[in-house]
Order: sequence, then structure tokens, then C-alpha cells
Amino acid sequence: MLHFGDLEDAKRACGVCDVCTGEGLAQRFRPPNAKDVALLDGIIAALREAGRLTSGRLFQAAFPEGGIERRRFETLINSLARAGFVEIVADSFDKNGQHIEFRWVRLTPEGQLPRESWDEAIVLPVTPAKKKTAKKRKRRPKATKTTGAKKRKVVAAQEETAPPPPASVAHTELVRVLRDWRVSEARRQKVPVFLVINDRVLQTIATKKLKSQADLLGISGFGSRLAAKYGLKILSLVERGLSGRAP
Repeated sequence: MLHFGDLEDAKRACGVCDVCTGEGLAQRFRPPNAKDVALLDGIIAALREAGRLTSGRLFQAAFPEGGIERRRFETLINSLARAGFVEIVADSFDKNGQHIEFRWVRLTPEGQLPRESWDEAIVLPVTPAKKKTAKKRKRRPKATKTTGAKKRKVVAAQEETAPPPPASVAHTELVRVLRDWRVSEARRQKVPVFLVINDRVLQTIATKKLKSQADLLGISGFGSRLAAKYGLKILSLVERGLSGRAP
């Protein structure tokens, strides 16, 4: 809210509005610094020369070359009014169907005194510090879901291309037996051989020389489904391969 510019109290600050009381927004104040004093001197000098000016013309007369924002200028003249050194009077006029409001500014008798007499009486509102906004955390892209069938194919392909455990002469015959059976089973089902059992599992079976379903289930990649489907057959092939008998 701006200064009311009332004339009921010997042309001094009204004591009602935010500018005069300083209570409207729990405002804190500070003394003017060297730059503020220089700007205030420019305003006072322009008023002493002209006597009375609208706030707009005062802004142009005091600072013809700019160098100050209009908002800061308004803060300075409001501070002078609060100290009783200028009088601000609201006025208006109608033009082309529009109602235009403006303010007159003039020096009071106190404002005509030397500057040393009013320096300590002028205070300026403290500009509140801007709050730092917390940085937003960047969201990590969501991992794409893989369907069960697709995941199984990916795992199977990885296992198929993974290097098998080191082979030894002892299980060479068993590996041959298991591979022959796998080819026969794949033809029967009309599926690729790695969908029966992949090379890694086949090599592990031959290396460990398994003897029970529990042994088979202990192999990574050989679950209960394969055990139920091929377990007995594979154990039979392992026994035959180890004994040197043909399947």
C-alpha cells in the first residue's frame, strides 16, 4: 500500500498506512548507505529546484540519465515521506474515458533543512533474501520389464554361448552319448537342440557324473521342469556312458 498523503495532521505522515507505520508486513529497516544517500540527495535537489513535482516527473528530473529502477525510486521517496521530509499527495484525472491516478511530491519545511539534520531520521526497508529452491533430483529411467519367455530365451542364449567347464578325457564319451540323445530328442520335438538342454548344462552333467535327481537339480540352469521331463533318461545315459555301454 502507498502513502495516503492525508492533510489532517499538519501535513505529516498519516500514521495509518504501511509506509507510515512500517507494520503492514512486519518490515525491518536499515540506515541508508553511501549510494542511497547520493540518490536521496538527487531527489531533494530536484524538489528544491521545482518546488512540487509528480512522482513521474520527479523521477525524470532527479535521474535524467537513469541508473536507478523505478521501484527503488519509489522506495526512496516513501522513506523520505515516512521521515517527514516530503509530502506525497494522491491525485487523479480523467482522459479519453480513462481514470488515471498519480502522486504529487513536495518538500516539507523539515526537508528544506541541511542534510545533516535528517540523515539519521531516514530508514530504508530491508529487502528479504531470496529463498534457495531445492534442486530437483533427476529421476532414473525405469528399467524395462522382460517377459518370462523372453527372459528364458536370453538366459538360454547366454548360457549357450558361455564357455563350458574344462573338458577331460574321462567324460568325452559321456558327452558324445548325451549329445546324440539331445539331437534325437530335439528332432522328435522339432525344436533347436539348446531348448532340450544347452551345452553348458550338458558339459556339467558329464563332468560331475551325477547319480540322482537331487544331483541334477543342483546344476544351475537345470530346474524341476527339466528334471521331471528328462531326469531319469539323463541319469540312465550317465550310467551307461560311464560304464562304456551303448545307449
